[in-house]
Amino acid sequence: DFQQNLMQRMTYLKSRLEAIVSDYPALFSELRGEGYMWGLQCNDHAKTLQTLALKQGLLLNVTGGNVIRLLPSLTFNQADIDVFETKFRMALNQL
Repeated sequence: DFQQNLMQRMTYLKSRLEAIVSDYPALFSELRGEGYMWGLQCNDHAKTLQTLALKQGLLLNVTGGNVIRLLPSLTFNQADIDVFETKFRMALNQL
């Protein structure tokens, strides 16, 4: 059922974002949001990260100068989340 699958994907996305924040404490101070609406609070370099992510094929929205806002499509699946994480980490590793 769509709603149950969506809940599973949202939980998976949250776990992957929490792992990113945990793995890069010098870059991120907080993960905010729920469901498919997330904000990664950057300590610094949000605009630089946005540029590096674009080179990896990711379109990120930076709000307030230091928050990376993520609003993936409801059709975003686990494989898409994995691809996002891989590309996002590649951008992070370039900082």
